[in-house]
Amino acid sequence: MNEIQPTEHNRGRFLVFLLLLGGTLAVLCHDGFRHNYTFWSNDGPLGFMSCESARFPAVFLGHWSSESWIGGQWPAASPNIDAWLGCLVSPQIFLKIFTPVSMLILGFSFWLLFRQLNFGAPVCILGGLAAGLNMHFFSVACWGLGTWCLAAGMTALALAALVSPNIKQFWAKGVLAGLAVGMGVMEGFDVGAILSVYVGVFVIFYFWVTETNKGTALARMISTEVLVVLFSGLIAASTIWGLYGTQLVGISSTSGGTPEAEAQRWDFTTQWSTPKIETFGVFVSGLFGYRMQEYMTDQDKSSAYWGLQGETPLVEELESSDPKVRAAAGLQVGGPQASMVAQVMESNDLDKRHYIVAQVKKGVQLRHTGSGEYAGIAVALLALLGLANSFRGEKSLLSIVERKMIWFFGAAAAISLLSAWGRNSFLFGAFWYRLPLISNIRNPMKFMHPFDILLIILAGFGMEALHRRYAAGIVGQAASARQRWSDSWKNSGVFEKAWFFGSILFVACGVTAFIFYQRAEPKLIAYLQDNGFTADLAPGIAAYSIKSAFWGLFFLASTVVVSLLLLVGAWSREKVVIAWGLLAAILIVDLSRSDMPWIRYFDVGKKYSANLIVDILKDKPYEHRVVGRTSPMGPYDLSTDASNLAGLCHWWMENDYPYNKIQNLEIDQEPRMPDMDGQYLGRFGTGGNNLQGGARLWRLTNTKYIICDANVVPILNGYADPVNHSFHAIGLYHMVPKPWIPQINLPDGRIMPQVEDAGDLTLWPVDQNSSEPPISTNVFALVQYDSALPRAKLYANWVMLDDAKALDTVASPAFDIGQSVVVSKSTPVEQAPGSTAADPGTVNITDYHATDIKLEANAKTPAVMLFNERYLAPDDNVGQWKVFVDQNPVTLLRCNYIMRGVFLTPGHHTIEFRYRAHLRYLYVTLLAFLAGFLVAGYVIYSHKTQPPAPPPAEREPEREPKPERAR
Repeated sequence: MNEIQPTEHNRGRFLVFLLLLGGTLAVLCHDGFRHNYTFWSNDGPLGFMSCESARFPAVFLGHWSSESWIGGQWPAASPNIDAWLGCLVSPQIFLKIFTPVSMLILGFSFWLLFRQLNFGAPVCILGGLAAGLNMHFFSVACWGLGTWCLAAGMTALALAALVSPNIKQFWAKGVLAGLAVGMGVMEGFDVGAILSVYVGVFVIFYFWVTETNKGTALARMISTEVLVVLFSGLIAASTIWGLYGTQLVGISSTSGGTPEAEAQRWDFTTQWSTPKIETFGVFVSGLFGYRMQEYMTDQDKSSAYWGLQGETPLVEELESSDPKVRAAAGLQVGGPQASMVAQVMESNDLDKRHYIVAQVKKGVQLRHTGSGEYAGIAVALLALLGLANSFRGEKSLLSIVERKMIWFFGAAAAISLLSAWGRNSFLFGAFWYRLPLISNIRNPMKFMHPFDILLIILAGFGMEALHRRYAAGIVGQAASARQRWSDSWKNSGVFEKAWFFGSILFVACGVTAFIFYQRAEPKLIAYLQDNGFTADLAPGIAAYSIKSAFWGLFFLASTVVVSLLLLVGAWSREKVVIAWGLLAAILIVDLSRSDMPWIRYFDVGKKYSANLIVDILKDKPYEHRVVGRTSPMGPYDLSTDASNLAGLCHWWMENDYPYNKIQNLEIDQEPRMPDMDGQYLGRFGTGGNNLQGGARLWRLTNTKYIICDANVVPILNGYADPVNHSFHAIGLYHMVPKPWIPQINLPDGRIMPQVEDAGDLTLWPVDQNSSEPPISTNVFALVQYDSALPRAKLYANWVMLDDAKALDTVASPAFDIGQSVVVSKSTPVEQAPGSTAADPGTVNITDYHATDIKLEANAKTPAVMLFNERYLAPDDNVGQWKVFVDQNPVTLLRCNYIMRGVFLTPGHHTIEFRYRAHLRYLYVTLLAFLAGFLVAGYVIYSHKTQPPAPPPAEREPEREPKPERAR
């Protein structure tokens, strides 16, 4: 086996790396040190983290979310890094520290990988900095997905275990690498699954190129691959089973179907494809902006994202150069004139086509992103240097194994980038999308995760090539820098000189491109206005993009200068640390400035301050639900577009409601909705302002409160409930800024509150004085729906139907859901039903927790108790609801197609619902952890008990045998 030889003794300098990365992250996230401040997180807001169903350590035993919709099952927590951190600190502190902690772990993982590759200390430090400050991973951590950063870190640790010269036993490499891969899956879910494929392919490559005996190589390759797969599966068993049970089982959208359904699935899967042109964003920070405009708290919106990530595929199809594609997209626009639209889109009439596209753009999503793609211009340039240097053979100062590694990582990076292009690339559709399970991973942009990992690794090889020039003594030791430069230039080969002139030419091309881009500013402004930005905002965005291009050019030139001075030996070996310090400074400054726009802290006491609406809703919140739109996943159609109520309701849904245990009917996002839920929602036809269907759904789901414009109340009574008129406003409100929101002076002389987001707004009664003027002239109402079913209700009468008929029956207005309940034939009741006129008795909730609910009932007749929360089949793969009557287990009934229920005999009863996850796979995960500790302990012990080899400089040279003395 060709082991990689170390370039220096006692390398690593871990404390230097830790101080640099930890100090930089501390400075970037300094607001976290402020009292009562925490990190704003889109995919894991404080409200969600604080809700009872997500709290540790109970979530290890099962995760049933009751705060949204009618309840739903999530995978139980696995004992991974973020879970243990959640057990140790409060949700508020967790959000304070999770972004910097996840980036610190990511940086450390790459530092360790480079150390196991026997790279020099400066390379280990700079490589760890490049990873720990990488803007792509930092931005997703700020978005609330720091677990993706941990998955990337676990991938680096898996590679470190495989290449480590300190782990002699190949089986130990396989076990440790497998455990790291499994940890990546536990942290990153589908991202971890993607990264595991790369590690699996690397195992095959690594043993094939490092073993001279191909028979041995094949045996170790297969054995190690099996161990990696086995132990990654064992440690991630609980996570994999939970994802399988909640994301695949009972979800038809993850399987094939009709050509139309498959086309919709393709559009859904590939919507977040990286546009090819935005690949430039990998090398120029801020070229396409940073945050979405609506997520920016700064009044200056010039850095808003203006790319096309997340654009609805229909827009691209309407703008296609293929007339047939345009015509098909025109039919998708729908409406009574769909055929005419299709004809126009197929024609060459540019004006009419442009008009149709402009109208469509007003009603669809043009862009959406929560992350950036910048990897660092220095990282990209050094990665290119590593690739170029690998083709020099022995002159590269890299071993044949290292050169082959560079080719492997380079090819993998190219495949990753092509895959990230998604629907814009042949590779994703021809390869990844056709693989089982992998095709269920939404968003091809997730392939940017392995691309950034591979780019950092290639940059490490590039830096190591520069480092070895000094370690190998190639750089001269003349007294003056000028003389060293002259000597090194004379001794430089074709590659060094070609790289020197090529770098200068590259910078010159960058300058030329910048000049052309600057002159194209008017066209860029026109493009921005044509794609959803106002005339006031477009010039600022264009100017910011051009400024970003200038700074990209500046850092490119800086990196070129420092790397060329390293290449030609401008520093002596004693002072070369200056060059590495300059490179570190470039990395820290460049990546830090790119990370800063993603950082957002907020004052919890102010953003989550109680308001009058919340005060009403949080009183026994388990007895009712609230909604702000007709359909749980539709638009906020109960208010005007200009009222800002939609933003406020959405903010409350993600933050205030879960923070105060308030249950709402709305679904924030559900990319893979279970069939039972989808069929249930679809049956009510709640789209298109179907108030009758919406009211029927609200009644069935115990939705007692509706937030809407006040003028909607008579409409609800007139159309949704024309007989009983059971909607009435219990409060009228104006929308006002919270009292502490500062005022700003606008250029036109007006004074406006400096509202960052909907968390700075609240509703205030119209009949009370407020010191703040209303944000909107609309009057809003908190509406009580008196006909909504209670959370728990006894029925003396029931009908037993199969599932299809049950859904039709409960959705039909002809069926009186106040008098009878539908019981599924799959959970039959042996007792004959009673009369609808009979008094069934009463039932009350006595204790409510997400996974443990207790009730007391006084049944006057044999009765079915309907509990209006989601039913879960007893043979579910992930968890199970069990019901106990007077502490005795009984059959859980499926009622009203989707709800839970239980049969009661006459008398006083205590009822308890308990949800528990199946823990057998958690035990497997814990055993795998134990095995990992044992193997790691054995490796450490065996390494320490081996006699240490003296460093190369201290080894005694072999002596030639003395000649025999003549006798």
